[in-house]
Amino acid sequence: MLGFDTVRLDVNEDYLPIEAEPSRGLRGLDPESTIGILETRFYMGNMLLRDSDVFGMANSLEIRVPFLDRLLIDYVYSLPGKWRVMRNGVNKPLLVEALGNRFRPEIINLKKRGFELPIGYWMAGPLRDRCEYLLQKVCDSGAVEPSAVRTVWQGFLAEPESPAWSRAWLLVVFGAWCDKYHTRRQNIVQSQRNIIA
Repeated sequence: MLGFDTVRLDVNEDYLPIEAEPSRGLRGLDPESTIGILETRFYMGNMLLRDSDVFGMANSLEIRVPFLDRLLIDYVYSLPGKWRVMRNGVNKPLLVEALGNRFRPEIINLKKRGFELPIGYWMAGPLRDRCEYLLQKVCDSGAVEPSAVRTVWQGFLAEPESPAWSRAWLLVVFGAWCDKYHTRRQNIVQSQRNIIA
């Protein structure tokens, strides 16, 4: 159709992207390769690269994205998965071997680490008043038991570094929704009915 090559475009015969066929090309692969491909398809592009771009632009930063040359990625994914996972305490051993002695030993031996926003710190610190205001909106909505909201919030404040922040954050976001739409229980119930209908 119009001379487009579906193989070069990496789309199916209906010109749909890989995401339309989640298991495409995974049959017979080892677990490491399967996980790597699925993370690339559904986590790197949809989450990591998108978030980096959004947060970089929001703060006037130019973020250098990883080298994602298609031919290189296809080649690396054709290799056995065990070649790509940590060996002898070294993450990304293929990259380290390819670059030889260009990395200092202390760089090579760094542990893999993620990046997390300090949401719990913000909620318990500079955003605490705002969070408590929004939690009161949740209590006023009648959609949930106010004592349960207070229990979640107090549990979070007792350990703001624990995963409990995510439960409290969910309630805060719900409170922001209630505040924006001046929502009370009857409106929430009607919204649910509209969605179901």
